[in-house]
Amino acid sequence: MIKKIANLRFLKILLVFSLLLGTMIFFIHYRYAQGRFVERLISISGERGSFPAFSPDGKKIAFISDRKILISTLRDNKWEAPKPLTKTEARPDEVDWSPDGEKIVYVTRTYHLCIVDMGRNEKAIKTRSKIWSPKWSPDGNKISFLRFSQKKGEKMSLMLISADSGEKVVLATNVEYHQSYDWSPDGTKIVYTSTENDQNDLWVMDNDGSNKIRLTKGKYVISPVWSPDGSKIAFCVGNDIWVAVLE
Repeated sequence: MIKKIANLRFLKILLVFSLLLGTMIFFIHYRYAQGRFVERLISISGERGSFPAFSPDGKKIAFISDRKILISTLRDNKWEAPKPLTKTEARPDEVDWSPDGEKIVYVTRTYHLCIVDMGRNEKAIKTRSKIWSPKWSPDGNKISFLRFSQKKGEKMSLMLISADSGEKVVLATNVEYHQSYDWSPDGTKIVYTSTENDQNDLWVMDNDGSNKIRLTKGKYVISPVWSPDGSKIAFCVGNDIWVAVLE
């Protein structure tokens, strides 16, 4: 069962009216929040930080700055000064922690996958094409990512690679959007978007690429995400947010 639950255009209009009619409240609330709940945790002089990612235990933050990945650690309720973790230059793309919090996967400036542990030991995995959006599997044994296809007429492919052996498998083709897939919480399935049938529809498959099932027809779907209990998938279609309830 698939339901539309929100319209983003309406939310944007509501936000504009809220700001116009309640400017004083907004600024009072902002100042109050700034003093009580919001604080600048990390400051880097002359460099821009991007793509922050908490470790699974919430005690570390990884982020990209000046083409390097830096780590800040929470000790005694204070965030320490960030320290460089990587030697290889990173692209401004997502970084993803392994489920055990011991490693990070990221995309290098030359579009290769790289795994780095907390001891700054790096393992590069070369790829033939440009890649984006690496994600660890929930069991930490594999890494999924999007690869720009070298075949004429195809767009991106959703790939899976063993974190140990480096063996690669193509799971799906004609994936169009960068943030276009997500792992189920138990790691058995992957939701993704594909133009395999001329429309960017929502699909679900097993984690080995088998048993592909199309969930939508004739909708331009982006940004699917799985619910924590694995029973629902939220996604965007135009200005609307939809939810698919899995049976």
